[in-house]
Amino acid sequence: MKLLIIGADGMDSRFVKRWINELPTMKRFMDEGALSCVRSTEPAVTSPAWTSIYTGLQSRTHGITGLLKQPGIPFTLADTEAITFWEILARAGIKVGLHRMPFTYPTRPGPEFWISFRPSWKRDQERAVRPMALMELLDRYKLYGSFDTGASTRKARGEGWAEVMVNNVQAAGELLWKYPDLDVFGVGFDALDIIAHKVVPREQPVSAWERELLVWYKLMDARIAELIDLLPAENVIVVSDHGTQYEFIPGLNGHSKWAIFAGLGADFAGGWIDIDRTVCRVAPTIMYLLGIEKDKWEHMEGGIAREMLRENQDMMHRLRGLGYI
Repeated sequence: MKLLIIGADGMDSRFVKRWINELPTMKRFMDEGALSCVRSTEPAVTSPAWTSIYTGLQSRTHGITGLLKQPGIPFTLADTEAITFWEILARAGIKVGLHRMPFTYPTRPGPEFWISFRPSWKRDQERAVRPMALMELLDRYKLYGSFDTGASTRKARGEGWAEVMVNNVQAAGELLWKYPDLDVFGVGFDALDIIAHKVVPREQPVSAWERELLVWYKLMDARIAELIDLLPAENVIVVSDHGTQYEFIPGLNGHSKWAIFAGLGADFAGGWIDIDRTVCRVAPTIMYLLGIEKDKWEHMEGGIAREMLRENQDMMHRLRGLGYI
């Protein structure tokens, strides 16, 4: 497989940097690849941010400008005509699969399979999963079910989401077995965001809140390690849409603007990188790595994250050796 993309909804790059010695998988990204802090969209909420990640466009361009398009009516991917990098890759003959990547409802044609995250999947199966035969896998791994409606206690909700994270990895492994010729595989987790909203209480002091949150970052770190082992790829990308903060500011819904963009594998190097760039850089970087013709993605508004790429680091090393920098 050429590329494994792991979507970690709500993973905050500031916390990853602070806790890096307790997150061995993310530390591996920093030591052997590249780990960068990037800005979310405005506003820093799930729907516009993931759309910007997938399209390389700012929210004002793709049109997904918040969680709700009208009171009580959420935005979906159907509310933008912007093409996603998943579709561009599929049209270029690259075999792509999506498994529960955030904000991918409804499905679009092109990829080998497209499993969106949709809590109301039983009411709308045909638009949530393509092909429909994969519904059996979701049922068997309990990836859509009672945990979506929320358990009665924080402890029960936490246990439910911990189980979902494990099941998600196992289901991804089975999907690769079903589709062994995949070139690009996207696997999504929304647990960190849900946990921050519904499991870790903000009624406690900030220090206690952070200690509880660290437990879940460690669980996410372990699941990422399992995916890397289970789904071998030339390169691995971890990306998030926004971060999380203790202060609950109206309009931000407990989110921070600090997302993460990390790469590990043959083409990534650079260590920890602080760059004042947005999540719009993810899609162009993927296009570049996979050799897609520039005219297919030159409309994207984010640039290539060259400072994360090994070829750029090698060039900088040569220039230093020649005394130019």
